[in-house]
Amino acid sequence: STSPTVVLVNDTTVNQNSTSLVSNGTLSVNGQILTLSGATYTVLSGGTLQLDTSSTLRLASGASLTVNSGGTLSTSNTTASSRARIESSAGYVGLTINGTMNTSFLWIDDLNATGLAVGANATLTGWRGIRFSGGENPAGPDNSRYINLTAATGSTTLPASIEECWFEAGPDNNVLGDLAGATHPNVTFSEQRPFAYYKIALLYVLSCQSYIIALLRLFKDLHITAIHLCIFNHHNSI
Repeated sequence: STSPTVVLVNDTTVNQNSTSLVSNGTLSVNGQILTLSGATYTVLSGGTLQLDTSSTLRLASGASLTVNSGGTLSTSNTTASSRARIESSAGYVGLTINGTMNTSFLWIDDLNATGLAVGANATLTGWRGIRFSGGENPAGPDNSRYINLTAATGSTTLPASIEECWFEAGPDNNVLGDLAGATHPNVTFSEQRPFAYYKIALLYVLSCQSYIIALLRLFKDLHITAIHLCIFNHHNSI
């Protein structure tokens, strides 16, 4: 039989707790807000949670979403302006991928200190334009993170490169884990921002007008119109 597809046409709230969010077929959020007000939700094998353009998945404080082996979390976004978003209504949330995460231009906000937990049999594909912000950073050991690869093994499939990945202030680590056994163990993260961003940053950081003018004239003389930056804002323990 054909796997069913359910498409949301309005903002929707799921109040049931500890439930299989998608057990078979596809749940398309379709640009709406899907609010999960319970504590534990799962995408089962054969199920796909599709976060289409400008969709929002909003979890309650302390809630978690797990994508089981054989299940998929997917986005269909093609630009930063149409990013889908995973966030908390308050506090922090958990996100675990034991299946497939095929995504681009996704904003992940409010992760707990465990971070995005990538399981031993997980497959990450299509990663581009992923933005992390607002992650938890509790007092104590220096091991909170945005991306948690501590469970990665030889069965874990990672992309060869992750382009335009943004890590905003929050956890102690952007990425934490040992990738020695994973597919593409030397995964490269890169971040690209338009020249206008750096121009604004310079205006903010530098207070002396003469230095600003001189620096901008230098950029103009060198014909610099864009800057490509490979950078991590804080620690990347991989």
